[in-house]
Amino acid sequence: MCNRYWVYVLGTLCAPAFAEENVQKNTRLHQLDTIIVTATANNESLHDVAVSADVVNGQLLRERYVNDLADVLDDRVGLQQVGVGLNRKGISIRGMNTEHTLFLVDGQRINSSASAIAHSDAELNWVPAEAIEQIEVVRGPLSSLYGSEALGGVVNVITRKPTNAWTGSFSTQGMWNEADLGGGQYKSSAYLAGPLIQDKLGINLWTEYRHRDLLKNAFDQNLADQDQQKNIKGHIGLYWQPTSQQAIDLILEHGREDRQDFRGTSKGYYQANDELERTRYGIKHQGNWDWGKSTVQLYRSELYRETERTDGGEVVTPIRMLDDIASTQLQFDTGAHRWTMGNELRREELHDPTVNKKHKARQNHYGVYLQDQWKLNDRTQFVLGTRGDFHDDFGWEMSPKFNAQFEFNDYIRLRGGIAKGFKAPSLKQLSPDYESNAAMGGRGIIYGNPDLQPETNTAYELGLHFHYGDFESSVGWFQNDVDDLIDTVRRSTCGVRGKVCLDYVNITKAKIQGVEWTGDYQINPAWALNVNYTYLDAKDETTGEALEGRSRHQFNTSLAWQINDKFKTKIRHQYLSKQYQGSAVPDQPAYSLWHLYADYQINSVWALNAGIENIGDEHLAREEAGSYSFADAGRRYFVGFNMRF
Repeated sequence: MCNRYWVYVLGTLCAPAFAEENVQKNTRLHQLDTIIVTATANNESLHDVAVSADVVNGQLLRERYVNDLADVLDDRVGLQQVGVGLNRKGISIRGMNTEHTLFLVDGQRINSSASAIAHSDAELNWVPAEAIEQIEVVRGPLSSLYGSEALGGVVNVITRKPTNAWTGSFSTQGMWNEADLGGGQYKSSAYLAGPLIQDKLGINLWTEYRHRDLLKNAFDQNLADQDQQKNIKGHIGLYWQPTSQQAIDLILEHGREDRQDFRGTSKGYYQANDELERTRYGIKHQGNWDWGKSTVQLYRSELYRETERTDGGEVVTPIRMLDDIASTQLQFDTGAHRWTMGNELRREELHDPTVNKKHKARQNHYGVYLQDQWKLNDRTQFVLGTRGDFHDDFGWEMSPKFNAQFEFNDYIRLRGGIAKGFKAPSLKQLSPDYESNAAMGGRGIIYGNPDLQPETNTAYELGLHFHYGDFESSVGWFQNDVDDLIDTVRRSTCGVRGKVCLDYVNITKAKIQGVEWTGDYQINPAWALNVNYTYLDAKDETTGEALEGRSRHQFNTSLAWQINDKFKTKIRHQYLSKQYQGSAVPDQPAYSLWHLYADYQINSVWALNAGIENIGDEHLAREEAGSYSFADAGRRYFVGFNMRF
């Protein structure tokens, strides 16, 4: 009865109605004046950048339930959710490994937890939707600006900043699953910002509490398809403008997440408990001078994890990761050239019982970069850049890039480029003393290798962008030539009885190519249509096999309807084709998901949002055990309230 009621209510929300004449064009997914900074480190219109980029508006995130960045980006062109083990997800950009996506918050690095923690997704859920202004995604390597880890692309979360007037918001949302297996979710978050001293000192504060219940496995309810999560986090930022030309930002944020998971071995069941903490703090000075702009910043990003098993099994705990970063950037114009230059000093530190005999390893990275945005004429621009990164173990790594854009006329633009990216081996992989007994479900031992070289990617892209009135479309081709991917190989003999010994080596080569197409059409002031399609051909050049866990075809559609100035709805569709899972494992079946959302502005302060996700109740990981790399909870309903002032 309850389920029929929700279907009736949400169906009524989308029933035909007459739109009012004063409807705003806020159904559009991308506004023409959207500004992006990640692609070139300069503020530019999304339509003017010469690289492949995308922007997700923060307001759209607050109108539906999102647990983490994997939920936020699951329908963007060229991006795909990929299982990273233990039913957790990572974000793959253009078929690259999830570890090849660099995550930033306001341009600052976040610890790459996967380098030290197996099956980690710890980058995805530390900034609440309430605090997000927009999320910027650059597809393709961007090591020319950001150095290591930007091998596949960059995801940069831009947070909301104080204004000259006090503003605030509060939201609370809950989600319930139709299947009687648990997995319900709830979150509340708040944001407040404004001036402490008018035109001199501003402050912003945000906090969130998020809870997700355990989702039981449909075949064995002693196991979990999704772990239980309890997450609380907070942030304080001060923005001081000592003069009209200078601004100083200070931030401090901290979050804690407790997870409980139920797993099984041949010896029985056990509970795994993880405690995760993330801290980020720093100071940034920005200057606007007669000759240009300067940015100097010093910050720390820290991740801590402690874990235990109820069966007394072996665990690696505690793990503490530190990144201390100091950087300087200068930007200025000389005629038709806009120059960006800077340097970065990064000290990476890992405290881990397995990394070496001292249980501690440290590595220094130094980077220096130069970029020239050259506007040859009104219709032609080039972006040339390079960065050199010095690593204590393997010396200098150069990351050049070249992008160009040519406007045939006011409607059609041609874009193309070539860029190189790299990812340095992790401290564990490089350590000659590293030894992990957790490989192959406890049957193997992995050893570090100090002779490893960086993984590299040489990427090519070429595309056309068309924009006329309320219609725009892009089509593009890309290719990633990936070398020296780090993998494990078996030793011919192993000195530990009953075990398999493995070494990290640079062995794998991959070729990933594909086509991306997007289309946005503002049909009229009330209706907006967005579609995108990604074709992917990802092959391991060493074995000749397809790369695992990647769909060849991915198709996303959304149709938004602004019924009147208070009420809007959107229906969204996702399709992923089958995925190769290994020569001895059946392919992951294709699947298609439908979602429905509605948002009602009660008055100038309060808004109500609701929706149904997975309307067709597709039983990912519930129809056949082991058929999918991560689970979906099935048909689920959410409702939430938002307050703005």
